[in-house]
Amino acid sequence: MLPQQITESIWSELHHACSDKLHAWRTPVLATVDASGYPCARTVVLRAVDAASQQLFIYTDRRSPKIQELLHCKHAEIVFWNATLNWQLRAKAEIEVLTQGNILEQAWENIKHSTASTDYLRNQHPGAVINHANDTSQTTQEHQLCILAARVLELDWLELSRNGNRRLRIKNNQAEWLVP
Repeated sequence: MLPQQITESIWSELHHACSDKLHAWRTPVLATVDASGYPCARTVVLRAVDAASQQLFIYTDRRSPKIQELLHCKHAEIVFWNATLNWQLRAKAEIEVLTQGNILEQAWENIKHSTASTDYLRNQHPGAVINHANDTSQTTQEHQLCILAARVLELDWLELSRNGNRRLRIKNNQAEWLVP
């Protein structure tokens, strides 16, 4: 495949991951840096993609520690692995935390009647200590949903193959081959 075909395939796979709950790229790892300078990585769920603006959208609780990390430093990396394709994708991004507006309210309308809504209606913040594993936290009427809008600055694509690994960096609509 040519670099342009790879780029198109990447965005196609990302878009497909948003609607296919079994797609390998639906649950990437988001890496941020905490206030002490330590890396923090966690699995998130890719909810939407806008290839035209090169943005990825992730839902989270606005009280999550990752919000403070991103407000301190908006740079992050999102890492995807697809064992079927043997593709790794690393996306360097600048993340904007959306806590209000039409995009957020539309997202809430889409999930408010689903079981996922309870994640954003708990009284306790993510990471709060609870009494036991089956603690059913009390809920509130006000949701805590926010959206991480990740503007992709650079993609680093790696294909593992017995015929030879290939690596491509895509930045500013320019692609260049790299040593894997």
